[in-house]
Amino acid sequence: MRRLTRREAATGVAGIMLLRPETAFGTPANSSVRFGIIGTGARGQHVGGLMARDGRARVVAICDRFDDRIDPAKKNVPGAAEAKVYRDYRQLLEDEDVDAVLIATPVYLHPEQFEAAVAARKHIYCEKPAGADVAGVKRLMRAGQKADPAKTIQFGFQQRFSPEYLKAHELVEAGELGEPRMMMSFWILGMAP
Repeated sequence: MRRLTRREAATGVAGIMLLRPETAFGTPANSSVRFGIIGTGARGQHVGGLMARDGRARVVAICDRFDDRIDPAKKNVPGAAEAKVYRDYRQLLEDEDVDAVLIATPVYLHPEQFEAAVAARKHIYCEKPAGADVAGVKRLMRAGQKADPAKTIQFGFQQRFSPEYLKAHELVEAGELGEPRMMMSFWILGMAP
């Protein structure tokens, strides 16, 4: 009797299936994360554009209720011109070609859309804040507890985790600066060429 090779056993030759092929051989070619943008206003275009410029991601769907948001997104977000267009976020979430979603809609919609994205088993990046009121945030937190632990969920609070902000917090907490009496902060968003 001929011995099976590891490759034959792993891929199911001879009726045996120990592992899915992608587990044994890595991810398939062109396996970028396929994401959809829910809310294509200024923030959705900006963050969606950053994501789309990462070679590990590809925009495959965009969703907004308004044409005046969809058309600029198609022009400004790399790959969005070829993306599917939805007017209802629920249809985008049903799309099996979408692995992940960016939620960049008005804040009062975040809990409802986050909850639906969890139920659709998508990876989620949701813009801040999580909700417009305590009830909305609690709704979002309940949904998060039901999320598939294999899915990545992130909120747009990136500055709170930047090394500069963490160091400043550490210095204040350690009393290195003395007791704060007044503080001023400036954030200059440079858009210079």
